[in-house]
Formats: sequence, structure tokens, C-alpha cells
Amino acid sequence: MSLFLPALERIWTSVRSTWTPPPNLTISQWGDKNYVLPEEHGGGKWKTKPFQIGIADAMCDPEEERVTVMKSMRVGYTKIVDLAIGYYMEADPCSMLVVQPTIDDAEGFSKDEIAPMLRDVPCLQGKVQRDDDTLLKKVYPGGSLTLVGANSPTGFRRLTVRIVIFDEMSAYPANTGKDGDPVRQGEGRTFSAFNRKIIAGSTPTIAGVCRIEKEFIRSDQRYFHVPCPHCGHKHILQWSNFRWPEGQPELAHFVCPSCKKDIEEGSKKEMVAAGEFRSIKPFTCCGHEQEPEAWDKKGRPICKHCGEVKISGHAGFHIWAAYSDLPNAKWSKLAKYWEEVKDDPDEKVVYVNTIRGETYKETETEVDWKPLYDRREPYGDDHDGKVPEAVRIILATVDTQDNRLEMTTIGIGEGEEVWLLNRKVFMGQPDNPETLAQLTRALDRTYTHACGFSMGITACAIDVQGHYYDTMLAYCAQHSDRCVAIRGGNDYAAPAIKPPSRSNVYRIPLYTLGVNNIKNRIAKRLRFKYPGRFFIHWPKSNEFEVDYFEQLTAETVVTEYKNGIPYRVFKNPTKARNEAWDLLVYAYALLWILNPDLSEVVTAEWEDDEDEWEDEDDVVQSDWMNG
Repeated sequence: MSLFLPALERIWTSVRSTWTPPPNLTISQWGDKNYVLPEEHGGGKWKTKPFQIGIADAMCDPEEERVTVMKSMRVGYTKIVDLAIGYYMEADPCSMLVVQPTIDDAEGFSKDEIAPMLRDVPCLQGKVQRDDDTLLKKVYPGGSLTLVGANSPTGFRRLTVRIVIFDEMSAYPANTGKDGDPVRQGEGRTFSAFNRKIIAGSTPTIAGVCRIEKEFIRSDQRYFHVPCPHCGHKHILQWSNFRWPEGQPELAHFVCPSCKKDIEEGSKKEMVAAGEFRSIKPFTCCGHEQEPEAWDKKGRPICKHCGEVKISGHAGFHIWAAYSDLPNAKWSKLAKYWEEVKDDPDEKVVYVNTIRGETYKETETEVDWKPLYDRREPYGDDHDGKVPEAVRIILATVDTQDNRLEMTTIGIGEGEEVWLLNRKVFMGQPDNPETLAQLTRALDRTYTHACGFSMGITACAIDVQGHYYDTMLAYCAQHSDRCVAIRGGNDYAAPAIKPPSRSNVYRIPLYTLGVNNIKNRIAKRLRFKYPGRFFIHWPKSNEFEVDYFEQLTAETVVTEYKNGIPYRVFKNPTKARNEAWDLLVYAYALLWILNPDLSEVVTAEWEDDEDEWEDEDDVVQSDWMNG
């Protein structure tokens, strides 16, 4: 009989845990009482921050079935999730499901968050027996914790849980195959629980297709309001009220929307301590649609007619880095970071998503040709015949058509500032020797730099895709010292540049481009208005007339679904000519393949010195010739 005692004790403990009534403690109170930060994360006793309390406590509020958190980095959301998991393991045991974007993410979360918590939090020590402890499954008295990846086609099967936590849900695929959307699958695992809880949290992505934004819009939309230190008016710390003199981020401050006085960083701690979440979403009660004017202590609106609290059952929270007391979230640092990235289209997206906790609205992708045409400048062949002084390297790109080759030459300076130099069309079928001879002569051209020295074309990207694939691939192989074979890819989500393939008869590197990625990046640069980093220049020249700029802007952006996943995609609905656009895309692809040192000028001298071309310190930083 003694052999069965340990098992019987575990069964009794599990049954007793199930029958035990929920605790009087909320999640934030449980965390302040029990949670210990792992040594890997700094160690020490946990103290829930003021803006974390409302979020954490909503996760155990019986009146809220759903909790949605649209947030930035640096606000401690992962630790709030840890508290919720610990709470539902020890204080209110039940079965839980945590969904991460990928299986690898789920394993990482288990190793980095769950394992240290089970090891270091006293009341959780020993909860999970060794026999019941795997990387993705933890069994404890009264319940279990299962971790899955949203990309797993089978991870959601045979599960019944009370709590489901969707972490970084905006990074989920739209479906996992035949089983469909991972969020709906996860929610389905909770259907049999009368007191279920559906928790979703994520940094946002692109407006209109972002999962967490859609969930937040459905919620009661609570924002953290803090009192002005001057007039006491409670308001949201909004980006539009974040100010500093240009070039002086150390003077960053907020402006009170009521009294218009400056609010300095030194007031943040007291303001946040006195802050509270408030719902801002209009609601209907007593037959009247109302804007929230009064709230209960949880931030839910109160009807001005009957005085009842409007409970939607879906608590939504927005929080961003400006409220955080972490050293890297100081207002001066947030301002400095913005100044560093504001002119970089890609880094700006990251800032808006991960620092401000907002979706990024892609207005930058719609470009009108007229302003680009009007800003042409007097330089190049039709003027002084020289390459602008800031140019450091010259590249060329070739588009292959059935009856011609089209070529564009560009100069590139520091900060990827670009000067278009030439646009040429070589009529004739690409397999005609004379057509290829024209191309070779154009690639052999020597340019004169504004400083007086000569420059050659360092490299040329050639689109080999189409009816003349074999011909153009052979040309690239024959001129492999400077010609790079490329082709456009159909994968909307592909990175701009991937490692090349050599599975061709000539065994030369062939790059398949993530053209949608490249086009999104260039479209943002086309909207830049002032010369400098990422700016694009065109010469006043017969080679760059209205038809060129119409081709450059022939495509528009639409949202398309591929395998159920939404993508912002460039399309040419009128089938207008767009060779100019394609050639510019190829030029940036070639630039990123080569990754040259743009602090030094590449002269024509390399053509006479093969050793210099092959030297490791040459401007060609990548190993593109070797694949």
C-alpha cells in the first residue's frame, strides 16, 4: 500500500486544489507577495508598477472574459504574463495554454521565463514534479500549462483549457494549414470553461492588417491617464504632445493639453504613481450613446443617466514606453532615438511599433510622379558631363525584354544617397550579338568625377528572368567579374536579399530578390524631400523625361492575401510600362548585395589591377562572387 501513497497524495492535492475557492488576492497582489525576479533578469523582490496593476488584475477579473494589451517594449508585459501564469498555477489552479508565434519561441519562453519562475518563486517550487515536467508541458496540482507555436498545424489538438494567452499575436500566421486561424483554434480550446479567460498581448505592426489592433478596437480601449503637475488635469501621454527643440533631445518634455505648460521628466514618477486607466470608447446605455466622462476604479465608464458601470467583458489596454521608469525609456532617450531613425523608413516603422506601441500607417507607399519630375537637377551628361562630387561608387542594372535591353546607371554616396546618371535602351533581341555588344560597350564606359578622376561601373545586376534566361545567364557567366545574375521572386514575405543559388549550368550565383520588400523600402525613400541620407536625385536630361517618371510610379499598393496571410503588395493594375521602377529596384538590390564601403570613392583603377579586385579590403564587402 505504501507504494501507492505518493500517487494518492498527488491525486488528493490536485482534487483539493480544484475545489479550493479562488483567492482574495489579485494577480498584482499575488505578484507583490510571492514573485521573485530570477537572477538572470536582475534578481530581487518584484513590485508591480502602477500602470501594470490594471493590466495584471484584469487577467483575473471575473467580469472580464477577454483582456487585450496593445503595447510597446520596455513596459514589462512579459513579466505580467509570468505573474498570471504563476497565479493560475498556485492561487487559482487550472489548465492554461500559451501560444507563441513559433514553436522555437514557445521553447524559448519556457526556458527563459517559466523554468526560472518555477525554480526561484518559493510558492511554486515543487509544484511541477519531474515526471510531469517537459519543455512544452507542465503538469501541477489542479491543472497544466501547455505551450505551443502558432505555426504548428497540430499543436492545438486534444486540448481543453480555461485560460489561453496569445503572446505577440501580431506575428502569428493567418492559418496553420487545414485547421485554420491559430487564434480561433486557441479560443476554441476554452469553449467548455464557463469562467474562461482569453488574454492577448502584442506590439503592433501595420495598420489595417495588425491582429492586436483589431482586438484592441473591439475592446473598451483603456489608456493610462496621468495628472498634470501644474493643473492636475488627467490626460494621456500622447506622441503629439511630446516636444523638444530640434537637435536637442535632452530637452524632451510633454505639453499638458489643458494648461499648455511643459511637463518635465522629473515629474514622471509622481504622475505615473497617481495615474489610472480610463476607457475612451463611446458606449450606449439608457438608450443614449455617450462619451465616457466618469469611470470606476478599474477604468470602466459610468453611465451619466443611471450611474451604472458599463461592463463590456473585453478590457483593452494601451501602454507605451513614455510611462516606463527604465533608464532606456527616459524621455530624452526616446527623443534621441527618434532623431536617429526618423529619416530611415524601415527603422521608423520599428520605432512606431515598438516604442510608441502604435500601428504604422503606410501612406508613404503612394507616390506621385510630378513632384519627382519637377525636382530634377542640373548635373551629368547634359550639363558639365561629370559625376556629382558626393558619388562614391557607380552601379548599373539591366532589364531584359523580348525586343530590347534597358539599362540604368546610378551613382551612390554615403548614407545610400543616390544619383541617377544614365538611362539607355539597346534595341534588338537579347540573343543578338550586336545587342549584347552595345551592353558591353556601355558597361565599359568611364565617367569623370567632379574632382577630376575617372570612375568605372563597379558592378551590374542583370535580370535573367524571361524568354532569354539562358542567353543572359551565359552573359553573366562570361562577365562574372562584374555582372550579377538576379531575378524577381514571388514570395511577398521574402527578405530583400537571400543567399544565392548555384543550381544552374554555369554554377554562378543567382539571386532571387524579395522584390516586395525592396519596393516598400524604395517607395518610402521616393517621398523624401531634402537631399541627404536615402535621398534620390535625377538629372535634367532627355533620358529622364515624363515617361520615365510615369514608369517609376506605375504600381500601386494593395492588400492581398496569400495562404490566408495579408500582405501590402505592389501591383500594376493598368499593365503600364514600369521598367524604370524595376531597374531602380534592381539597383538597390545590387547595392545591398555588394554592401560597399561608401566612405571611399571607387575609381576606374580597379579595372587594371585584378589583385586589388580580389583583395579582402576592396569595396566589395560581401562574398557575392562566391555565392
